[in-house]
Amino acid sequence: MDIALQIRHQLEQALEGLDIPLRQEKKIQFEFSELSHGDYTTNIALKVSGPQFHDNLNTPFEKNVSFTVKNTVAQRLGNPREIAEKIIASIGSIEGVSKIEVAGPGFINFTLEAN
Repeated sequence: MDIALQIRHQLEQALEGLDIPLRQEKKIQFEFSELSHGDYTTNIALKVSGPQFHDNLNTPFEKNVSFTVKNTVAQRLGNPREIAEKIIASIGSIEGVSKIEVAGPGFINFTLEAN
């Protein structure tokens, strides 16, 4: 399996295991990062933490429903950085990834093994 797909799969499993709902339009996105930040990075912990940390929804209904769901996640799991730490703990290890770490307010960085 491609390493990027494996990372995405592990993130999805970690979110499911932590009972973090992932709405369709909030699909896990990760991208190549600056090498000082690892090989891949994602802001998924910021996205699921709540509108007080990340709110780009359009309609009042979406904002209201999203606030209720996200606020529950934040109340249960903490701020984005704490959520990222819990996601990493839930992931454990990924073959081909040498390091997974939290950066800044809640980004998750993945560093691949040298080979």
